Order: sequence, then C-alpha cells, then structure tokens
Amino acid sequence: MQRQGLHWVEVVPRAAAESLSGAFGSARELPPVQRLLCAGDDPTHGLAWLRLRALHVLLGGELRRKSRSRLGLRLIEELASAAPSAALYFQDSIFPGGHRIREGLLPLLRRLGREWGCQVYLPMLTERRVAELADHGCTYLYTGIESGASTVLDGIRKPGLDRQLVLERAGWVVDRGLAIGLSLMFGAMTTEGELLETSSTLAETRDLATAILDTGVDVAGFYPNVQTVLPGTPLAKGLQRSGAPLDFYRMPRAPIFRGLEDGEIGYNFLSLRPISSNRQRLARQITETAGLQATF
Repeated sequence: MQRQGLHWVEVVPRAAAESLSGAFGSARELPPVQRLLCAGDDPTHGLAWLRLRALHVLLGGELRRKSRSRLGLRLIEELASAAPSAALYFQDSIFPGGHRIREGLLPLLRRLGREWGCQVYLPMLTERRVAELADHGCTYLYTGIESGASTVLDGIRKPGLDRQLVLERAGWVVDRGLAIGLSLMFGAMTTEGELLETSSTLAETRDLATAILDTGVDVAGFYPNVQTVLPGTPLAKGLQRSGAPLDFYRMPRAPIFRGLEDGEIGYNFLSLRPISSNRQRLARQITETAGLQATF
C-alpha cells in the first residue's frame, strides 16, 4: 500500500477498547489492529482501507480462549461500523486459516458485505483457498514475488516462488476476479553478503512482471523495495561474521532509493562495502526498473 499523501486516523471505538482492555489486562497491551486510510489515492481502486493488524493475536495464537476470540470478532465488527465507507485490509503477513477463521471471521466478513483484502504467501496458496476468500467477499490480495530470477530466489532461500508457480496463482486470481498487489525485492544478497542482483536478473524480473500482466490479472500495483539488513536476521549475523561494521543505531541512507517502499534508510548492497561504481550503476538500473528517477 502506498504511503505518500496518505492520512491515518485512529478509529478504535471506546466500547471495543474497553472490552479488549479487560481481555488483555491493560490498555497498553492492546495489539495495534487499526488504522483508517482517509485519502482517496490508494492504488487499490481509490478505496479507503481500514487496515487491521495482529489478526493472529485477536483470533488465535495468544488468544486461546473462545471468549477472547469472540472479543476479536466483535472488535473487527465495531471497527467496520466506525468506518462504514472503508474496505477492510488484514495486514498479517499471511492471512490465517483454521476453524476460527472459517467458522468465525469469514462468515462475519460475508455478512458485513464489505470489500476486503489480505496478504498471502503464494507457495501456500491453493485454488480452493482463493475461491474460499472470494466467496466471502475478498477483492484484493497482496503478496511478495521478490524476483523473476531463479538465482536470486535460490540465494534468498525461496526457490519455490518460481515463475511457473507465480503465473499459475495469477491465473487462479483472474478466474475469481480479484485484484492483486505484488511486492518486488531488489538488491538481494546471500547471508554472507554476496550480491545476487545483476543486470540480467533485473531483466528476468521485468519479464516476469510483463508475463503476469499478460495473464489478464488486475494488478493494483507493483511495490518495489531493496533488501535491507535487519538486526538479528541470518543476513545480519552473516555480515557480522564476515567483518561488516553494522551499527543499527546510526544507519546509513541511500537517497537514490527514496521512492521505494523500503531501501532509503538502513544497510543494503549500496551502503555496504565494497562501494563501487558497478553497484551505483546497478542502483540506477533498479530505480529505472521501478520507474523512479535516479538521483544521488
């Protein structure tokens, strides 16, 4: 979801907040489950989206008791009522399944009669699951395809996310008339810091994007980012073992990536040594692939 020009407003109804306060022990423990998108320039057809997070906390995971699960459903219903013109967007990295979702949340969403969307992981997505989501009112799916190059996917340990699978899933989405948002990750590195991205892998990603569009799927947007080193991850640990001086309290900036979803702030292939003209050239090619103006 694009952030530029958007205005976010908290919309937790007081009754719902009080109910969850009792369930979680204090208001401080409430999960961050709501933000209301008020601007009309969102890529998903100009809809306002009520973004819900921590669904696994509301309906499963930490909330084992049925009473708390009911509170989670009630909160979602009250949030929807507080923003009657907004579609609903579930921001968990993978929209959960299971009994509580099928017997509780999905019927609620169908009863609300509102457009809604969620995030999915394509290797785990089945044709039956796409149909189930669509039958309960889902109109938008967001997922990461990362790269069109098998060398990159192998290097970041996502070999199952290959071209054939992506295009197959796109076909299922077409058949059900859903829109889709696709995240792309440029500048991928191995856990030892070896740069995997090249001019050739960028070309493969462009080819994949074209092939996806050729399926006829309604692409709400391609969302490009650059792989950024996060503390405690295998990439961070591998770089530290190789002697890379990582200081997460004073992270570098890469202004050339300012227009991407992620990439301007933090360690990435451009801010890690060796900094070379070849890497600067690749950065320009990435921004060109993403449709941005490259400026150092």
